Amino acid sequence: YSSSINEDHGASGADDSESVGEGGGLSALRSSSSSSGSSSLPPRIVVLGGGFGGLYSALKLCELNWQQPMQTQPRGGPAGGGITPGITLIDQSDRFLFKPLMYELVSGEATLDQVAPLFRDLIGTSPVRFVQGEVENVELASTEDGLAGRIFLSDGSHLDYDYLVLGVGAEVNLDLVPGAREFALPFGSLDDVRKLEKTLTVREDRQLQTRVAVVGGGAGGVELAAVVSERLRSTIGEAKASVRLYVAGNEVMEDFAPDARKVAIETLKEKGVEVVFGSRVEEVAKKEVQEEEDNSIYTLKIKNINMAAAAASEDAGATEGNADESSGLIDVETDVILWTAGAKPVEVSGIKIPGNQNRNSVTIDPTLKIQGRTQEFAIGDVA
Repeated sequence: YSSSINEDHGASGADDSESVGEGGGLSALRSSSSSSGSSSLPPRIVVLGGGFGGLYSALKLCELNWQQPMQTQPRGGPAGGGITPGITLIDQSDRFLFKPLMYELVSGEATLDQVAPLFRDLIGTSPVRFVQGEVENVELASTEDGLAGRIFLSDGSHLDYDYLVLGVGAEVNLDLVPGAREFALPFGSLDDVRKLEKTLTVREDRQLQTRVAVVGGGAGGVELAAVVSERLRSTIGEAKASVRLYVAGNEVMEDFAPDARKVAIETLKEKGVEVVFGSRVEEVAKKEVQEEEDNSIYTLKIKNINMAAAAASEDAGATEGNADESSGLIDVETDVILWTAGAKPVEVSGIKIPGNQNRNSVTIDPTLKIQGRTQEFAIGDVA
């Protein structure tokens, strides 16, 4: 999308660094495609979301030779536009999360700085400006009126943009079944890791019998189940630890090769994880509230469960599910619910652009521009 940005700007201009503002009307759009905008000032590029797509987009845009006119660029080289933009990266966290290593935080095999380094350290001396903040609303740019877009943050401040790169990524979908959002722990962010760590530590310190239900048989669910089971068996003992992985289909990691699935099953067995195939969770509820919130008991209502695979092991501290003949569901009690099933693009208030309704994602063209927009782009899981 850098070439799309370049095409709107002339060959000269000075860099200016605009601070986060408060109040005031919308500024003029710095784009030659607008009737009243100004192309003599450097464009303001704002990247929303500091995941892989957002962070690397911001850093890569800084590396381009913007001072060299696009038509003189060598084939395959960076496309310049003659004017160096101001680039701002916004994320609600102060740390970049390397998601493939999240599990190592749970197992204790990696440190926080190894898995989630600070953005300021990754950005280093590059001209990217980092702003930590939670986006409350976005007012899209208007080329017709020659007005820049505006991003409103939860602290009351705002940033204007001429070009927006939407890279907020995806999150675990807790809206698939009733009760999941209230009672299940997702595993997709640094905050999720911290909540899980707190939950496990409390139970370990009290040496409580702990039954963990991991919902979702993808790679994330498989790895999480294995790591949690290994940890609990070492901290509270095999007799008190029970981890079950609930899989809606007949295979774990269905998108992987057969050899990889075989290795996954062998690893789960080795770690003491019970895999329950053909089990679709229909509802999550809190059955019993103890004096200590961390010792509450939850119920999974499961349909089409494979009874042979779901048979409880008393030695592992699990309880057998109770069938409800009227609904065709089986109730399974558990102490901790970890939800990895399903994902959805993160929604940003104000960006209600028609797209792929099945995924709640925006539709983009080959240059990554959001369909029907001229100043907004989207990358990664949100597109």
